[in-house]
Amino acid sequence: MNNKSLFDNFTKQYKLSKTLRFELIPVGDTKKNIEKKGFLQKDEQRAEDYKIAKKLIDEYHKDFIEKTLSGKKLPIEKLKEYYEEFLKPQKNIKKFNKICEDLRKEIANWFKENPTNEVKKLIEEKVPDFLKNQGRDDERDLVLKFKGFTTYFKGFNKNRKNIYSNEEQSTSIAYRIVNENLPKFINNMIIYHKLKNQIDFSQVEINLKEELNENSLENIFVIDIFQIV
Repeated sequence: MNNKSLFDNFTKQYKLSKTLRFELIPVGDTKKNIEKKGFLQKDEQRAEDYKIAKKLIDEYHKDFIEKTLSGKKLPIEKLKEYYEEFLKPQKNIKKFNKICEDLRKEIANWFKENPTNEVKKLIEEKVPDFLKNQGRDDERDLVLKFKGFTTYFKGFNKNRKNIYSNEEQSTSIAYRIVNENLPKFINNMIIYHKLKNQIDFSQVEINLKEELNENSLENIFVIDIFQIV
């Protein structure tokens, strides 16, 4: 009986071949040029500078966001519409989600001209000017080292762009305001109005006089006064 397998003619026909792993080692003039021009040292330094630069860029984003949100208020009609739907035991989910979407779009529109739109200008002008105005010249010079190398920040800038999105994603400002802060504010309103006849809040108002801007809690816990920041 022939016990040969169909595949016998295709196996064990050649000696085992092993692949060698090679290391790219510069030699001759290539090695001399790398050492002479300090390419490796420059790359290592740029990698360290990049870490610091990202933190400085984030500082600028934070300042930009705070200034943009300052004094902004969402449309009262939309807030009331949200509030009424929020309180319903059986929400119309489609309607509620549309209200949330409209509110997020309103907020995102405030950031239409945000720093991520022009990464070159952000790195070479906006952040350096921001640092210069604070007398932080050394940090300004560090960021300016990336003049002509702004592609380093392509991925980082793409991530930061998500902050200004109107989409239902946890990293965006609009989402945090509408989907997180607003429900918390309303729940606090509900708790306050449940307890106001059982607890004397006068001492609380005295202790928080500055934070409340001399308003009473009764005037604070209304949907019309929901604060963005």
